[in-house]
Amino acid sequence: MESKCNVSPCDSSAFPTVAKRPAYSLLSNEKIIKDFNVESPNWESSVKSVVKYFIENPEKRV
Repeated sequence: MESKCNVSPCDSSAFPTVAKRPAYSLLSNEKIIKDFNVESPNWESSVKSVVKYFIENPEKRV
């Protein structure tokens, strides 16, 4: 899948906010997995799926 969009990593300090944020934090999905017996897909495969959808369906783009 090719794209003309370039995504570059950046430090969160490039986007100052009033709220203090931890330097590194992740959202845990352990409770929903345990309570509902579901598995969330890998985020990278989900992004690829969404990008592919919008490439194939340009009329759906916002």
